[in-house]
Amino acid sequence: MFTLMDGNARHAAHPDTFHIPSNAELVALKPGQYVKLGFQEGESTERAWVEVKTINGRHLTGVVNNDLVVMETVKDGDEISFAFHHILGIYHRSAIEIIENAKATHLRWIKRLQEHPDGGELEKPITTAGDIAHHEQYIADYDIVLEALRGEVDEERLHLHRQD
Repeated sequence: MFTLMDGNARHAAHPDTFHIPSNAELVALKPGQYVKLGFQEGESTERAWVEVKTINGRHLTGVVNNDLVVMETVKDGDEISFAFHHILGIYHRSAIEIIENAKATHLRWIKRLQEHPDGGELEKPITTAGDIAHHEQYIADYDIVLEALRGEVDEERLHLHRQD
């Protein structure tokens, strides 16, 4: 059987490196949001996102929303009960922010590949990063998705992009 990590206790023991949501964030929490919980089973520990279903005073229920690799008694879709002190993080990011961050990652890879085309001068040369064209294609795809999410999509551009 699993137990849940106590986020407050971990934060108290490691305040500079183990951050938890503020009380204001916890008070603002609503059903439908996702929280990160830490599951412990024997010597194994794993974190997972849980969709909050109910909040009743200090008690919450939620549904595990991802596949766990190590845990044997916790599965995607399981309903669990927890308290505010078990919450290690709150998922706040919007789809636009996620895609902007992914795009920024590809822009950094392009810069890195331009500076080190043969992987030289890196501590560990990376051979799986793809080439610049690979990253440029991702950026073009992200631009279309961002335009659509912002309601700015040009239907002709979208049609031409789909033909590529």
